[in-house]
Amino acid sequence: MIALCACPSWQVQRCGMTGMDFDQKIRSLKQQLRKDESFLQQYEDAFKEEVVKHLRQWWWETAARFVQRNPEKTTEHGPQGIAALKARVADLRVRAEAVVDEIFDDPDVWWHRKPRSKRNVLERYHARSERVGPKKLDAALRVAMGAVAPILRDFGYIDPEQYDARWLEWDEAGEHHPPGARPHYPYTIDWPAEMIKKARFYDGRLQQAANKMRDIALIQRQKEARATESIWDAS
Repeated sequence: MIALCACPSWQVQRCGMTGMDFDQKIRSLKQQLRKDESFLQQYEDAFKEEVVKHLRQWWWETAARFVQRNPEKTTEHGPQGIAALKARVADLRVRAEAVVDEIFDDPDVWWHRKPRSKRNVLERYHARSERVGPKKLDAALRVAMGAVAPILRDFGYIDPEQYDARWLEWDEAGEHHPPGARPHYPYTIDWPAEMIKKARFYDGRLQQAANKMRDIALIQRQKEARATESIWDAS
């Protein structure tokens, strides 16, 4: 970590730091920040691979659970109907990478993909517990999990009214379905251990990057204060 000027901005001149000193510190911190952002991008790619593996298994097991827990509806469909349902779930599994890319490519899901000027809400990107990851990633994961819901609805395993009321995503306040709301999984989930592990790595590196951004802003203010003092002294 680069040592910062410890003086208040109005005392910077007493530290003897020049504009070039400030510029050097800022350049160094920005270089380190770029490395952090590169690491976070690598994490994003690795995390999405884990999500794809998780979804392929979870979609199949969830469809099987709905079929097995509703014997009346399953008997009504018979072997042919259930084979058709399984074919649609199998096709969804084949498209898992495309589903994940579409949902997780939203820059708002990732702290490091947001413009630096808008990275001020850290808590939405922190791992929240031993069982569930950051709020933003959890919301995206639930939408990805919900991709199986239209299939279950079409085969009568999810009631259409329940689908509209419960199985569509909510706004961040949890009060309304936003326009174009996508299906999501509305019930309690536990993240797989490997996904939790990656979320914690991301959280740690994110905090390092956030600290560097804070330090860059502080040094920039100190630099501006030093320039102001120079103008005063020269006048």
